[in-house]
Amino acid sequence: MASEFSLAETPIGRYFASMAEMGVMRVFVEHGIFDAIPDEGISLEDLATKLKVDYKLIERFAAFLLSIGVLTSPAPGHVAHSPSSKAFTDPRVAQFYSYLFDFFMGPTTRWTAYFAENGLAEPPRSNRSPGGFALGMPDKTAYEIMAAIPGLATRMNGAMAIDGDIPVTGVYDFSWIATYAAGDEKRVLIVDVAGGKGQALKDILEETPAIPAARCVQRYRNRDFSRYIISRM
Repeated sequence: MASEFSLAETPIGRYFASMAEMGVMRVFVEHGIFDAIPDEGISLEDLATKLKVDYKLIERFAAFLLSIGVLTSPAPGHVAHSPSSKAFTDPRVAQFYSYLFDFFMGPTTRWTAYFAENGLAEPPRSNRSPGGFALGMPDKTAYEIMAAIPGLATRMNGAMAIDGDIPVTGVYDFSWIATYAAGDEKRVLIVDVAGGKGQALKDILEETPAIPAARCVQRYRNRDFSRYIISRM
């Protein structure tokens, strides 16, 4: 006798809940709903009135976030923060999440179509990426896409700057670069191609001060492909 199949015994429900959670969180971040919840909590009616949004939608979304512990309920019909939701009142966290949702999660929903058109292989060139495909610019590089979409570069730069709390050192040993530098006095040693504010280079140079700072550069890829030297901080 064939064994009975039960979706409850598969990860599908968990994946579905995660997808719904990420979407609801994005809406709450975009519309400042977490910011509108005071520390002492608020009724859903007052929250909807405060934000001038549809009560039924707020009630539906809040019920979901309550069920997974993102929000708490100090009284029937009321919501308050949990540590998770409170974190999103920090604009840095909210901005970084929005960036990840819009420019990573969004394109992943188009991966199947991308691979159907390009074959199941890594992109052969920088202007043939799943991200460009998803954004309707399949022949553009990431930097060309940022130049084409107003505000995109600013958002990415802000998100990259936030990521200064993520450790850069401690995993890779950069000390060999200092040794190499002694035998080649002209070559640029480290090029940081990113949208941050030099925090990665700063951390590397502080951990390995023997690396000549004047031979490390941060490169901003924009229309004139300019770059500048990072001085020791």
